[in-house]
Amino acid sequence: MATTILIYGVDPLLLETRRLLLSRQAFDVVVTHDPQQFETKLRELEPSVSVYCSSLDQQELERVVPLAERLRPSMKNLVVETLSYNANSARADMRVDGLRGPQAFLAAVEDLAR
Repeated sequence: MATTILIYGVDPLLLETRRLLLSRQAFDVVVTHDPQQFETKLRELEPSVSVYCSSLDQQELERVVPLAERLRPSMKNLVVETLSYNANSARADMRVDGLRGPQAFLAAVEDLAR
């Protein structure tokens, strides 16, 4: 059975690109740009990793990471950051610089999914 990865962000192009990258590595990937749908997916699915895209603003990130930790304590949380965006105040199991390219992102997800 494939490992489920839940990706949350607001940029449809980034969401689709990351979905395609992870799907090619045999992950079962679910993406959402809607806050309510994110919470619903957390409750319905059993994701191993939740990815928070750099397209989320700081306030939303600070809201959803603790929510995810509460609803799915065993799930790992990956925050994708950029140089112009620093999510240090949000807890995460791992952070990756989104500007380092797809290989860095993929390596971070694979590490957390183990």
